Amino acid sequence: MDPMSPEPLHDYVSRGFGPTTELYEKIRPDYPDAAVDILVRELGIARGRIVVDVGAGTGKLTRALVRTGATVIAVEPLAEMRERLAESVPMAVPFDGTAERMALRDGSAHAITVAQAFHWFDGDRALAEFHRVLGPGGRLGLIWNVRDRRTAWVAAFDALVDAVDPDRPDHQTGRWRAAFERTALFAPLEERDVEHAQTLTTAEIADRAATVSSIASLPDAERARVLDRFRELAATHPELRGRTTVTLPYLTKVYWTERR
Repeated sequence: MDPMSPEPLHDYVSRGFGPTTELYEKIRPDYPDAAVDILVRELGIARGRIVVDVGAGTGKLTRALVRTGATVIAVEPLAEMRERLAESVPMAVPFDGTAERMALRDGSAHAITVAQAFHWFDGDRALAEFHRVLGPGGRLGLIWNVRDRRTAWVAAFDALVDAVDPDRPDHQTGRWRAAFERTALFAPLEERDVEHAQTLTTAEIADRAATVSSIASLPDAERARVLDRFRELAATHPELRGRTTVTLPYLTKVYWTERR
């Protein structure tokens, strides 16, 4: 990495996601089959194709992609997550890199996927790099599991998250879209929503909060105080009080576009 070109990931991403790798793998939801099927179909992912999964994390999407028979290169800058991905998805090729700088040949990929990560990228630089790595007619797909705030306790959960850092990069702000609106390198985004849900114990609500980057990166004492607020939510919210398990609803947001 050129020292004059600052890493676009916020410092607290690496401080937060690295140490929480095992908890992230355990507590973050997978992607629903219906949403993965949309990506696979719209991106033309199949045996004999090369797919680059960027910001692959512990391999939540990667493991679904390898089942198609495609060759999947999993680009992930954090060593802890890359090592965990190599263990959990041995058929993928783990690769150290970022969305803005991948040591891959020009035109070498048929498709690029980004799961739960594009809002952390320098969007303009990432799209330029994706355009370089994709061959003619190559396709780009984005996917997020977004907590569904139409459920009251989820809205209360998100209010606690927002109180920690209301300015953190987040899919729901929509700021990530600006790069797509500016670019001439890709066609306009198409999109679909898929309803999804995850079953958690009420004790795991605080664990889910602990994997939010802005919380994971806090100093230990402050993080403990913040997580206590989520434990209080689990114990006192009318929709949660007295329950041992709960359904956390999501909308899985799927987007795709084609290289121009």
